[in-house]
Amino acid sequence: KKFHIWGKMKETQLASQDVLKMIIQYLNDVSLPQVSKVLQQETNLVYNPCSKDDFNEMMNAIAKGRFSNVLKTLYLLNLPKDVVISIYEHIIHELCVLGEVDTARVLFSSTKPLHDLEKSDYPRYSRLRNQVYHAPTFLANDEKGILAYFLGTDGSTIKSERQRIQELLKPHLHIASPNQLLHAMHSSSTTNRQSKKEHPYPLQCDKQLKLAENTTILCATFLSNETQLVTGSSDGFVEVWTMEGKLDLTLPYQKASKFMSHSAAVLCLTEKKVNDDSCLATACKKGTIKIWKLSTGKNQRIKRAHASAINSIVLNDDASLVCTTSMDSTIRVHSTTTSQCLKVYQSSKESTHYLDALLVDSFVIACSNEGNLDVFDDASCQLVYSYKVTLDPHALLHHQTFSPQLQKMVVLNDALYVCLDAPTILRIPLHLVTSKQVTKDQCTFYINDDMKQAGHFSSIALSQNMLHTLTESNMMYCLPLDKPSSVFKKVPLNHQGHVIGFACHPTLPLFCTFATDGQLHLWSG
Repeated sequence: KKFHIWGKMKETQLASQDVLKMIIQYLNDVSLPQVSKVLQQETNLVYNPCSKDDFNEMMNAIAKGRFSNVLKTLYLLNLPKDVVISIYEHIIHELCVLGEVDTARVLFSSTKPLHDLEKSDYPRYSRLRNQVYHAPTFLANDEKGILAYFLGTDGSTIKSERQRIQELLKPHLHIASPNQLLHAMHSSSTTNRQSKKEHPYPLQCDKQLKLAENTTILCATFLSNETQLVTGSSDGFVEVWTMEGKLDLTLPYQKASKFMSHSAAVLCLTEKKVNDDSCLATACKKGTIKIWKLSTGKNQRIKRAHASAINSIVLNDDASLVCTTSMDSTIRVHSTTTSQCLKVYQSSKESTHYLDALLVDSFVIACSNEGNLDVFDDASCQLVYSYKVTLDPHALLHHQTFSPQLQKMVVLNDALYVCLDAPTILRIPLHLVTSKQVTKDQCTFYINDDMKQAGHFSSIALSQNMLHTLTESNMMYCLPLDKPSSVFKKVPLNHQGHVIGFACHPTLPLFCTFATDGQLHLWSG
């Protein structure tokens, strides 16, 4: 049979065996190995999916003789009987060589593979029994004699026999990327969602997550794999969640309650996909950066990257560089592999500090607390251009012209959108910024008519050609960018505390908001 899974703009055909393999892998990912075994027995399919890290861990355990770990994993695998018998036979031989005869006898007498050997190949079973129970005493101090007696006279050693066991296992272990079934189902549901009339702004709160007491989520982002959400909190923990609002226990370190963490509150984070894995960069209140490999939870630490708290963090396209802004008035670029500080950008004014920065071509663009959009040359680290943003007092019911603080920036379709500390979004063509030719006439100001109730904007994000902004009055305002006469649509956020921030899913109408009440809300359009 053929199964059709509709993905983005294309159809994928999967044979029934491929679907079964994805289901088996899913059962293993969610720790249901017995159900996986039953399914394989019922369908006569032998399939042992594992991650690359699990495969390497198994091979290393065999090479180093850690057979207690090997036996635990072996119990979960669906292997041919002759392979399992050969592994048990080697373990018994190795125990005897190492002088652990009593343990070898217990293993020989009490395990199912050896009972199977008795029924299928009695001469081999009998020979092994004689080796275990009737080993000549004169071999006690003869190392070569012991090896020859238990491993054969062909010059085999413990090392060569371990390698033989590795080669026996390799064909039966299948390295597979995690969550294949979820990705396939997600691709299918994406098209189904797109076939219906959707609203690319939050309408319904589907999930409410409450963290531990006195703990608040301070930052969040949806990952580029589109199936996970990462949060950073005031207690220093960095946690990965599923789209159902549950901790992702397919990650082995989270399943073992060993979470990614900082020693201080996590203030910002970002992610890039590199070589089929997510590279996650997080920054904390103490000025420390950590670069994480999401699949393993291992990190590269950049200690004291800044002298003060870090405001924003961004990775370049290949995640080789990380750019951060801080309350210490500097913008710094570090190598994610060596942790070395490569560039430092700084305004000549001591009172200036930057709240956000972007790497664009050969420039670093930054927004400041004093209303300036500053452009630094990447090579020389010198400030080459500064544009002062001013707002019309009549449009904003303000008593005089003023320069608002620039909060955050995003780039879409060769345009820069800047969130101001005002009920206004500024749009500037990106080429004008990099060519240092910005004038007020060339800028577009999107002013929120509901300013008296809404208050000022505090953050901005993009999703599905829609700008989403957050206000100080716990309102989200959404602005469609595909219509020339667009107006802001108001979406109330039902948090009891002050909403700190939000994140948008890259392709679906999914959102999360987090507030001082310690809750995270997941919304759908």
